[in-house]
Amino acid sequence: MEQGCYPAASWRQIRVNDRSEGSFLKEQQEETVEKVIFDDLQMANALFGAHSENLRRIARTIGVKINAKGNVLSIQGEGLDVHLSIRVLNDLYAILKKGYPLYRLISTMQSG
Repeated sequence: MEQGCYPAASWRQIRVNDRSEGSFLKEQQEETVEKVIFDDLQMANALFGAHSENLRRIARTIGVKINAKGNVLSIQGEGLDVHLSIRVLNDLYAILKKGYPLYRLISTMQSG
């Protein structure tokens, strides 16, 4: 299923029921897995950071799991968190494509 609101990447959605105990707000949390494919491998590597450090910071800040293989990301977590991660990654990717560096943006994200 392709969505037009994420122009920098294509993605599909898979839903998995997470039957974890301890959630008193919801009986069942629905976990989402999204696959994001970036069209430029070199830009994707710049976005991901050295040793995927940028991805780890984004994942830790938002509370998702992000796995990278080449220019493909798999993002797993609660639906809104996954979609927020995709939005952040696509916005940062667009900034990179305009020629701006990310090192200040990512370090600001961690401190702010």
